[in-house]
Amino acid sequence: MSRRGLLAVLCSGLTLLAALAFLPSPFALPACSVLPGACCALIAQTPRRAVASVIVATACVFVVTLISGYANSDTYWWSMVTALSAGSGIAFTGAAMVARDPKRWSRVLVIGALATVLCCMWYVGFANARTNQLFPFDEAAVKRDMAANGRADHHLYLQTHVLVAQGENHYLALVKAADMLWPGRPASGHSGAIGFRQPLLSWLWAVVAPSPGLGLPALLLGFGTVATLSAYRLCSTLLRRAVSLAGASAVAALFAAIPGSPQLLHQEIWAGALALAALGSGVVVLSRPRDVPGALVAATAALAAALIREHAVVVIMAGVLAWWWPGPRRRSLTERSVWLLAALSFAGLYAWHLAATGRPLWVAGAGAAYAVFTPLLPLNVLTWGTTLFAGAPFAWLLVASAGVVAPLLLKGRERVYAVVAVTVLTLAICSIGPKDITGGALSYWGGLVAPLVLACAPLALLLIPEAKRPVPDAAQGRAAVLVEDPARTDA
Repeated sequence: MSRRGLLAVLCSGLTLLAALAFLPSPFALPACSVLPGACCALIAQTPRRAVASVIVATACVFVVTLISGYANSDTYWWSMVTALSAGSGIAFTGAAMVARDPKRWSRVLVIGALATVLCCMWYVGFANARTNQLFPFDEAAVKRDMAANGRADHHLYLQTHVLVAQGENHYLALVKAADMLWPGRPASGHSGAIGFRQPLLSWLWAVVAPSPGLGLPALLLGFGTVATLSAYRLCSTLLRRAVSLAGASAVAALFAAIPGSPQLLHQEIWAGALALAALGSGVVVLSRPRDVPGALVAATAALAAALIREHAVVVIMAGVLAWWWPGPRRRSLTERSVWLLAALSFAGLYAWHLAATGRPLWVAGAGAAYAVFTPLLPLNVLTWGTTLFAGAPFAWLLVASAGVVAPLLLKGRERVYAVVAVTVLTLAICSIGPKDITGGALSYWGGLVAPLVLACAPLALLLIPEAKRPVPDAAQGRAAVLVEDPARTDA
C-alpha cells in the first residue's frame, strides 16, 4: 500500500468513526457515505483507487467497531452498508469530477462534507437533548432528577440559570441555588460554584434561552458549529483539506452528543468551543502579514472563553506570547496590543468577579491562584496516558496488530506511518462522544480540552508527507501553491 493510499484509508476511517458517533440516529447514514467518499475522492488519484480506499477503510472500521461493541443496533449495520455502497459511489464520482476540474469539484466536496456533518450535528443534537434527564431544563426537572439520582453540580448550574432568567442577580442566584441543594451548608462552603463560577455564561443563557425547551441545546450547537469550522480551519493551515475533515467531523460528533448529557450545563464545554475558535482564528491570522480584525476576533474569542471558565486563560497567554515573541514576521503594534488588552481585561474582570463573591480576600486570592496556574500543569497527561486503555480494552488489540502486521506488509518509514495511523485511529475511537481520551465520562477539565484534542488529532499525520499542505513557491514570488494534489488547488 502506498503512502497516499494509507492516508486515504486513514482519513476516511476517521470520518466514518465520527459518523458512527451519530448513531443510533438514522441521520448518521448520510454522514457515513458522504464523509468517507469525499475524503477518498480528494486524496486518491483515480476513481478505482478511491473506491478501493473506501472499501478498505470500511472493512477496518467494521472490525474495530465490532470488537468494541458498537454493533448494537440495526442502524449500525445499515451504516456499514451505506458506507460501502453510497460511499464508494461518491468516491468514484467525486474522483472523476476532481480529475476533470480540480479547483471547482474539490471545493464542492469539502463544502458538501462540512454541510453534511453540521446538519447531522444539529439533528442528532436536538434528538439527544430530548432524551436528557434534565429536559426541558426548568426547576421541575431539577427537583425530579435530584429525587431520582441525588444532588450533583449540574443541578446547581441549572437552578442558577432558572433564577437568573427570572431576573435574579447571578451571585445571589448561586447562593440561593446552593442553599436549595445543600440546605444548612454555608454558602462559602461550596467554593467551586460560589467562588469561581463567572456570570458571563449565566447572562448569555438568560438572554438567549430564558424559557424551558431547546434553547440551551440550540445555543450549544451554535457553539459547536463555530468549533467545527474552527477545527477545519486550524488543521487546514498545515494539512490538506481532506485530512482536515477528520478533525472537524470528530468535533461535530462531540457537540452532537453533549446535549444529551449533564455536560450541557457545565461551563467547560462552552469555554472549550470558544478556545478552539480562538486558536483556529489565531493560527490563520499568524500566517498573514497584517490582519488587525483577525487578531481582534481571535483575542475576543479567547477572552470570552476565559470569562466563561478561567482555566482558558492559557489561550490568552498563548496569544500574547505568539504575537509578542520575536519571529521572522514582525507583527504590528496594533495587533500585539489587542492581545495585551485581552490579558489586562481578563485580569481586571476576574478581580471584579472575585470581589463580587464577597469572600475573604485570602480565600479569593488562593482560589484565583489555583484557577489561573493549575491549567499550566500538563493537563493530566500522565493520568490520561496510564488510563487511556482502561476505557477501551480493544485498543491494545489495535496497537498490537499494528506492531505485528506493519513489519510484514510494509517497509522502511511506512512501518512508522502505520503505527501512527493506528494510534490516531485509537485516540479517535476513545475520544468521540461525551467522554475524554481515557474513554470515561468527561471531567470538569475534559470539556475544556476534548474539543482541542479531537481537532488536533489529525496533525499527527504530518509525519506522512502526502498529508501536508503544499508550500507556496516563494522563489518565484507567487502566492499559488504547487498543485501536487487536486485536494488543494485553490491556495
